[in-house]
Amino acid sequence: LHHHEEPDDIDRKPQKQQQQSQPVSNVKPAPSDDNTTWSSPLKKAGDDATILLKPAFGAHRPSSNAILVFAEGYDLSIYLSFVESLANTGYSGDVVFSISNESKLKPGVKEYLLSKTKNSQSDEGVNIIAYEVEWTCFKKSGESARGSGEGVNNCKMTNVFGDAAGNPVDDPREPRPVATARYELYWIWSLQYSKESWLMLLDVRDAWFQLDPFEQVNTQGGKVSGELHLFGENADAVRIGTSAYNKKWLSSAYGSK
Repeated sequence: LHHHEEPDDIDRKPQKQQQQSQPVSNVKPAPSDDNTTWSSPLKKAGDDATILLKPAFGAHRPSSNAILVFAEGYDLSIYLSFVESLANTGYSGDVVFSISNESKLKPGVKEYLLSKTKNSQSDEGVNIIAYEVEWTCFKKSGESARGSGEGVNNCKMTNVFGDAAGNPVDDPREPRPVATARYELYWIWSLQYSKESWLMLLDVRDAWFQLDPFEQVNTQGGKVSGELHLFGENADAVRIGTSAYNKKWLSSAYGSK
C-alpha cells in the first residue's frame, strides 16, 4: 500500500518527541459527493473527533517506508523469525506492531522489540514501533469475553478516539473481529508517514523475508504517490472457493449468497 491521502492540518515535521507525545488531531476526511471517495475511519466518531492512540514505545520516522503488522499474543519465536529475516535483507525502515498489553506479553517479547527501536531519526536499519491496544470483546452470544479468542470473538477498541478536548469516546462501530478492526489501526499508523512512503500490510506468523520488500518498487525511479499493489494467495495451492477458513470471512460479513 502506497499511502496517498495526507490531511493538510497534520504537522509532519520529523521531530521524535512530537511524534510520540502529541495525538493526531482534527483529521479531516476528503469531501465525498459520491461513492468514489471514502470518508476516513475517524468520521464515524464525530466531526471534531481526535485520535488518542500513541505508541507504547518507539518513534515513527515519517520519511521511512513501513511494514504494518497486527501481532498480538505471539511467542518470542514469531517476532524473531519475522524481524531477523527482515533485518538480514538490509531493510532500513519502520516496522509497526500492534502487540498485547504488557501484562499479557509472552516472556522476552518486550525486551527484544525494545532492542530494535532507534534513538535517532537518521539511524539506519529496522526500527520498531509498538502499540498496545485495549479491546473489549464479546462472545457470539453477547457475553463478555476475555480477549479476541483468536478472531472468534467480536471486539471494540478502547481509548483510541477522543473528542476535541481529548476525552476518550466510545468506539463508534459495532463489535467486530480484530482481523477487521486492525485496518483502522493501519489507517491511524499511515498518518505518521509521508505520501511518498511505501506501506506494506502483512501477517506475521507465516511470513519471513528473502529480499527487502520495497527493493523493486524503490528502483522504479522517481517518487510517486497513490499506488496500490495487491498480492493474492497461491492459486495453485488454494482458492477462495475451496478454502473454508478464508471463505468464512466473506460469508460471515456478507452472507452465503
